[in-house]
Amino acid sequence: MEIIGSFDPEEFDRLYAGPGDEECLRALAAIEATGGWKAPEKAIALGSGLGWRPDLVAGSKDALALSLEGAFPQALIRRMQVATDQGYKLTVALGSLRLELSILLTLQALDARIVAVDWFERAQPRVTRYRSVADWIASEGIALSPDDLRALAEARLEEALADPTNVKGRLYEEALCLVFSQVPWITVDEHAYRNESEEIDLVLGVHATGHIAELARGPVAIATAKNESKPTGSATVKYLKEQMANRKGLCKLGFLCSASTISDDAGKEILRGSQSSDVVLVQMDLHDLRHLLQEPSDLDVGVQDLIRRAIAE
Repeated sequence: MEIIGSFDPEEFDRLYAGPGDEECLRALAAIEATGGWKAPEKAIALGSGLGWRPDLVAGSKDALALSLEGAFPQALIRRMQVATDQGYKLTVALGSLRLELSILLTLQALDARIVAVDWFERAQPRVTRYRSVADWIASEGIALSPDDLRALAEARLEEALADPTNVKGRLYEEALCLVFSQVPWITVDEHAYRNESEEIDLVLGVHATGHIAELARGPVAIATAKNESKPTGSATVKYLKEQMANRKGLCKLGFLCSASTISDDAGKEILRGSQSSDVVLVQMDLHDLRHLLQEPSDLDVGVQDLIRRAIAE
């Protein structure tokens, strides 16, 4: 093996080898220490002679698969899919960001929860739980390629539009999480934030200077999401205004996100707010979101254009 300059590939492989059995055991122990998880006593019978022994289980219907390297053989994917179809709630523990798009799409379609394991050079791995693939990507600040963003967000959006249950609101919020997390001057600081008096869909951090900072007008933005077939009404606008006002002057930018359309009454309520204060309320309906995803390479410009449109109205 050739040595290039002072870089010795063999030494690199020795010092920075991937996770082995010892690292996997430490990761599982760290996950167990968070509470609820334990090693299964036997394999899960999935029918038709198919069985699966998860790395950890919780209760009777929670199963966890560990993959520190992000590798998912087809045999494992098949078992996770069958288990999910039979009512098991899937959690996947990951120690790597090197996941192929096909794996991300599969985990998202399975509605898998994510456990991020920081195992490298740690005697006690740090474990962080996330509700979904979208939450993991947004909270960890993982950069997606434009094509990967479009694939993941469009898939989640279509699932949200097709879902007949109350889960559809969460799925729509996750599509928005993916989109906002890839705008370079925005971070998703909170998703589904709850306290004693508020329920906020997305709390966004604004990290910008110059003309973008002038557009945003403050360090915090809030997005409210409605996944209903009827047009989003003025009551949602009023609630968004209250949430922004509760940020004590830090939030001047709000996104009214509708998975259908925005009613005329909501538009009038937005105009009343714009005339009486320096806040900016951006309308983002289903057409606007689809347009952003059609040109994911221009996502930053697209979001800025929506803000400028709101200011001009």
